[in-house]
Amino acid sequence: MTRGLTTIAGHACGMYCCARCSCALWRNLAAGGLPEVDAERWLREGIAQLAALRDRNGRWGRFPVYYTLLALSEIDLPPAVEELRHAAPVLQRMLRRAPTGDRYDHRRRTVAERALARC
Repeated sequence: MTRGLTTIAGHACGMYCCARCSCALWRNLAAGGLPEVDAERWLREGIAQLAALRDRNGRWGRFPVYYTLLALSEIDLPPAVEELRHAAPVLQRMLRRAPTGDRYDHRRRTVAERALARC
């Protein structure tokens, strides 16, 4: 097993040290990194844990929203699409609002559009 990947009783749990690093791990796995691990298994396990953290606001507890959406939009698995659907109503409302002019607004909108395109 690759050093640093979290396991529980020897089984992949799909997570890394924290929520942000877990999203980075998922992006790496989705891009074909870490060929020595079963990427699909790690992704499915991680997304299952993510789904358990859903809230009513289209988010996932401690996970950073836009980085999580970016990671999910890059994963070609049905559970990733289900999580994007969880966030879809919030993203649709956000995109209907006028741009804020904030320097990150364009990036957030691009991630939201990409996520919605996968739903």
